Amino acid sequence: MNLSKNIKISNAMTEASTLAATTGLSIDMSGFEGCLFVLHGTSLMAGTTYALRAKGAASSAGPWVFYEPSVSSTLVTTGTFNYRIMALDMYKPLKRYIRASIPTATTDVVTARLVTAIQYGARYPGSTNLYDSTTLAGVTLAVGATSS
Repeated sequence: MNLSKNIKISNAMTEASTLAATTGLSIDMSGFEGCLFVLHGTSLMAGTTYALRAKGAASSAGPWVFYEPSVSSTLVTTGTFNYRIMALDMYKPLKRYIRASIPTATTDVVTARLVTAIQYGARYPGSTNLYDSTTLAGVTLAVGATSS
């Protein structure tokens, strides 16, 4: 199975360095079964509670409501969250539009809040326009790749 032909990869949240809550970009789920949000985090100190949540709306303009459950950095054992990821899989969301949301951190500033959206379960596999050309630099399929 060639996974890259049946998914759409896009930027769900741009980098932010702040203690404040951050809400990502609107993702249109039309034509997809689900979306995996992947938070790439750095510099989150031990003891800080941090979460990745999702919001949904019938229109890209809102109003937005939170989905439950969320994934929390409390799942990370003692130590730091540096260079780790959190993933939230939104399978068959009830609303057409979804977006990632990061509530206010309790004590520490996270220096990178980059969230990638991977939409999967394309209802029309192999169709055109599965890639977001505004945020994805490129995709290559390597078949029978050999070392050089």
